[in-house]
Amino acid sequence: METKPADFGFTSIRYYKAKRYLTRSETEHLQELIQDQDGIISINLKQDGLSVEFYGHIVSELYIMELLKKGNFPFAPEPRKSRIKRFIENLAETNRKTYGDQRLDCCGLNHAKQSEYK
Repeated sequence: METKPADFGFTSIRYYKAKRYLTRSETEHLQELIQDQDGIISINLKQDGLSVEFYGHIVSELYIMELLKKGNFPFAPEPRKSRIKRFIENLAETNRKTYGDQRLDCCGLNHAKQSEYK
């Protein structure tokens, strides 16, 4: 694991799971590709993926993913959402469309706005 000198700010850690086990040459190639980038603190490579600690105000997660794509990292597909999670997300979207982004208030539902009474 390569570590760089400390900087100021908050750090983020992101784990990228591989579709298959990485070979030794693949891990070495990814290590060389990522370790010298500004904003990346450390890399922890394993056979089934890698974790990257980085400063979010210097380097973005999207940039790290582009580096990994450039290094032919075999990304594992995102897991499917459970039925309950999809149901809750659909319910939240329906409520957002129906009631907007404002707070629900029993005094405000089905009533004209205060400015219309004045």
